[in-house]
Amino acid sequence: MRRREKGASSAYAPANDGAVVIEPGFRVAGSEFIIAVGENDKAGRPASVMLCRNAAGTDRVERNQPGGARHAAGLRFAWSNPGAVVFVVSADGPVTCALRVANDVLTWSVRLPET
Repeated sequence: MRRREKGASSAYAPANDGAVVIEPGFRVAGSEFIIAVGENDKAGRPASVMLCRNAAGTDRVERNQPGGARHAAGLRFAWSNPGAVVFVVSADGPVTCALRVANDVLTWSVRLPET
């Protein structure tokens, strides 16, 4: 993961694009980080990416379509960083939460109430 260089945004990368890193205790460590997919290949690959249909994560189905580039980067980050909780916000679909459990990455679709 690297921080986007100042002035490096383009017509395809809005200024608010990139990861926000939040440390334990909810302290924001920084924003606009770029997560390179495949950056840490030593970590291997998850056995599967599962979509959880309940909050406990006990009712799962294999996730066939993980989404676009943001989802791929978020899932890869979750896999490479055990203990990290990842939220992916994208135009490709709903907000997704991801967490590595053993050899799988578990995901949940997050429903946000309308205001």
